[in-house]
Amino acid sequence: MLYEQNGIEWERELEQQLKSKAVKRLADQPRVDLVSELDSALTTLEAGAVDFEKSHGQLNSELIESWKLVAELTARLAEEQAKLSAIEARGDSVTRLWNAVSLAEAQLQGLLAMTETEAIKDLARKHYGWDIPLSKVSRGMRQEFSLNVSVISLRRFALPRHPRKSQDVEALKARLEAVGNKLADLRPHILVEASQHDTSATE
Repeated sequence: MLYEQNGIEWERELEQQLKSKAVKRLADQPRVDLVSELDSALTTLEAGAVDFEKSHGQLNSELIESWKLVAELTARLAEEQAKLSAIEARGDSVTRLWNAVSLAEAQLQGLLAMTETEAIKDLARKHYGWDIPLSKVSRGMRQEFSLNVSVISLRRFALPRHPRKSQDVEALKARLEAVGNKLADLRPHILVEASQHDTSATE
């Protein structure tokens, strides 16, 4: 019995100590100004009511301006991303040189093919006496025209093809110079042929 009584008294003493500590903590905390808190709540509520009265049924100009700004920035971002993609697609300086050389070589081949076609058409015109379409000229005659010196002479402007991509800078420079010279040499030839064609057409 004595043991139980001592235990009860110990629990009561511990409970009293805890209450004392709790009261002390509350006393140490700054006192809340309830009136100020209430006034602040009323001010916030009044501001919300005033904002509603001013904006209800009106266009939200701030929101509209934000939308416009986001749309402009999105469009600008898309434009810059497109520029970035174009720059990345061009590659480094060696890749851009290879692209330029390959394009010039392809253009040279295309010009030679068109010049050869015009030369054959001119031979067909002289042979038949009128501007006969090449589709009406037999394969045998076209082959015979292609052996004419005016057609064969075009081969001197041709260059070997380089289908594979190269990173050899010196080789690319050499190809660049070669295709530039061929294009420059082909130009007066085309002008002479065009002049002769115009002269024969007026006769």
